[in-house]
Amino acid sequence: MPKLVWRVKLVAELRPGVMTETEVARIERDEQAGLAELGLQLAEAKQLTAALQAQIVPAQVAVVGERRHWCEACGRGLASKGSVEDTHEKHSQAR
Repeated sequence: MPKLVWRVKLVAELRPGVMTETEVARIERDEQAGLAELGLQLAEAKQLTAALQAQIVPAQVAVVGERRHWCEACGRGLASKGSVEDTHEKHSQAR
């Protein structure tokens, strides 16, 4: 019996003009699906959310981690020890 197939892809643009595409889910239904099979089932929605989070969270952590090494006010590098607030305060006093 023929199937209907949906591929859910996440396209991330973490740097301007640089895009990555990742398939996070594949949903299949028989063409003759009944009313109970219309749309996403709760378990599928949970799996889709988990797959999205598994891609988005590490990317956000990586980007935020990169940005935390630089002073937002002046762009200079911050020391890597201590909290961001401590290192920025020390950096501000050194200027």
